[in-house]
Amino acid sequence: MNNDPLVRYAGIFFLALLAVATAALWLRDRVRARRDAAARRRVARRAIVFLVCVSPPWIAMTLGNLFGQMHDPIEFLNPRGGLFAILFMAGMVWVWVALLYWLLAKGGAEELAQSGYVAFWGLRVSSPAQVKMIFIVCVAGGLCVFVWSIIQGL
Repeated sequence: MNNDPLVRYAGIFFLALLAVATAALWLRDRVRARRDAAARRRVARRAIVFLVCVSPPWIAMTLGNLFGQMHDPIEFLNPRGGLFAILFMAGMVWVWVALLYWLLAKGGAEELAQSGYVAFWGLRVSSPAQVKMIFIVCVAGGLCVFVWSIIQGL
């Protein structure tokens, strides 16, 4: 068993990191939308949706850390790890589905391309098609690792 608190309570650390990242994104976008009340509401809504959509795997990991005797983040990639491992994996699938839905069906790629905040290997990405391709490749890579870890755990 690893006694490093950052490893033992990784779920709490990742939830805190997610909260900080959400607050940073909200503050950054709120400053840009300070003169437009409708834009401020969209920024607040986007921050809340981001937090809700991205938090399920980290909530599962936190619960596993606190109540499930799972203290190594790698344990959550083993389907034999029990309920919290399965909840973590389902949460990851949820994040990927929600991300792709937002990017492909709700105009997320266009919004990211217009924002100027997306870069790939140091180059700004300004085309929605490029944003979609980058995220699809990233999700496909994550899915390959996910399937490989499940196969290794069986």
